[in-house]
Amino acid sequence: MEQVVKELADKFEITDEGDIDEYLGVMVERQKDWSIKMSEKLLIKQILEVLGLNERTKGKSTPAIASKILHRDITVNKRRQNGNTPV
Repeated sequence: MEQVVKELADKFEITDEGDIDEYLGVMVERQKDWSIKMSEKLLIKQILEVLGLNERTKGKSTPAIASKILHRDITVNKRRQNGNTPV
């Protein structure tokens, strides 16, 4: 890592501010395996508020076959192109 910082410093004016925990509203977390986890909790919260979802909202299961692979229905697209099916 020091080599990367040195090479960047040779080409750009930089400062080392230490480990990052947030950048432009994105939370940055270093994991135990040195991978980086990034999340936008504020954006998620704003989207949920717009949709009217909050901690009192109850989930509802939707019955579906988990192993079923869905495919695009090309016949609907062809009918739409021909003007036979409303969009």
